[in-house]
Amino acid sequence: MKTTNRALSLLLIVLTIFSLTACYKHKVDVTGLWEQATYTEDTTLGNGKTTVEVEFVIEDQSITITLKTDKETLGEALFEHSLVNDPSFFDTANGIKADYSANQAWWKVCKGGEVTNVGVADLTLSDGDHYEFIYTVGF
Repeated sequence: MKTTNRALSLLLIVLTIFSLTACYKHKVDVTGLWEQATYTEDTTLGNGKTTVEVEFVIEDQSITITLKTDKETLGEALFEHSLVNDPSFFDTANGIKADYSANQAWWKVCKGGEVTNVGVADLTLSDGDHYEFIYTVGF
């Protein structure tokens, strides 16, 4: 009986730890470029039928914004929530400006780890897509 109680107690502790970590929202250290960011922790925006994830990566830190949208393209969905300053040609994402003229900074856009071959205005959304916006300096 004691062994069963100990096993159940241990199981309860493990389940509690997993439950608490599942509720944890990922945050970044708000320094450097992240000081300009609109969002600095994982966030969900919108109420639409299509759900996509957009991960913003700067150096070794990242956050993921889950978008629920009825827009057809990534550019429209991002612009709908003010995550880019233009739905076609943007230099600011999540409030962070990539100023190419100052330091050759730009936003590399990937889908599932692969660089996209079209701009955000031409990326048609499908439920479950995962995009990465990677702040890049130079080539």
